[in-house]
Amino acid sequence: MRRVDVAVALALTLPVAGALEAQTAPVRLVESGTVGCLMCEGPEAFGAVQALAVGTDGSIWVADRDEPMIRRIAPDGRLAASFGRAGEGPGKLGMLSGMGVLSDGTVLVSDFRRAYLQRLDREGEPLATIPLGAAALGVAADARGRSAAWQTPDWADFTASVHGLDAPLPPAGSAVGTRVLLPPTDDVLEDEAGEPAAWRLLSHAVDGEGNLAVARPDVYRIVILGAEGRVVREITRDVPRTERTPEEVAEMEEAQLRGPSGARGRPNPESGARRPQVDPLRPHLAFRALAYDARGRLWTMTPRSWPRGTTFDLFGADGRYLGEVRLDIRLRAFALGPGVLAGVVEDAETGVQRVR
Repeated sequence: MRRVDVAVALALTLPVAGALEAQTAPVRLVESGTVGCLMCEGPEAFGAVQALAVGTDGSIWVADRDEPMIRRIAPDGRLAASFGRAGEGPGKLGMLSGMGVLSDGTVLVSDFRRAYLQRLDREGEPLATIPLGAAALGVAADARGRSAAWQTPDWADFTASVHGLDAPLPPAGSAVGTRVLLPPTDDVLEDEAGEPAAWRLLSHAVDGEGNLAVARPDVYRIVILGAEGRVVREITRDVPRTERTPEEVAEMEEAQLRGPSGARGRPNPESGARRPQVDPLRPHLAFRALAYDARGRLWTMTPRSWPRGTTFDLFGADGRYLGEVRLDIRLRAFALGPGVLAGVVEDAETGVQRVR
């Protein structure tokens, strides 16, 4: 079984005014510690990270494939709580697809196999179930835990819509209303040729005021919708897509040949299966590329420096481009909280994941 180390938190600090350099955003990342183990048993040993979240207190929440499915790591790196068992009913989980920590310390969890969200306390006790009518993907809260949004796909017609919680959030245990932030028929994400993108799984993020950022991966165009659902601005960048390495192309081809079941082993070249066509260029944006930080700045994770690094584009609350934040590691996913960035990395040789 694959095990996962958890390396906690990269501190975000602001340099002296005027220190902004070309292609460098006004942010400095400092690695602050490591927690977890490779060769052990128990809640500090992870199987595969499904989602990340950062609490307003700097705690890091890790949603894992294996039981206990949720681990809460204190800001000092101590494992503070571990909970979550597979099954049906309140507090039981299936296949986690997202997680967002709210301002009161409670956590929202979405599940591939559940047509509802669950609201749990810091120790995993169920507080509320929020019915949705369809399974939710990628629930996430803003960095201060005041808003939350998720995506609901309709696999029958390949559409997807984005929903959010009514604001202000009621106390834990109270009924919670939901609202549509981006309907599946909306055309705001059409490309220059008028090709709609509603069927795609989109990247989305919500800020503390309920504004929604949404983007498709193949076009560098981020649409910002206000709390009332109207487009307030668009963010675009004219940057070239980078080429995938031969190793990346081969990995994607083999993954597509295996199909959604994820069967182990390499595809049989004598089976007659036609090798899939893989775009030789990386997308503009990574999957789940968007997140707002506590200052209202929008972070956009791009694959421009994959496979050896990760480049974030940083935008101000007014949409102004602030520069890049570069890491010399490839992140599979990331989450932001006040002063903290957490990201999933995977060792290229062993396949072991870590959260740094």
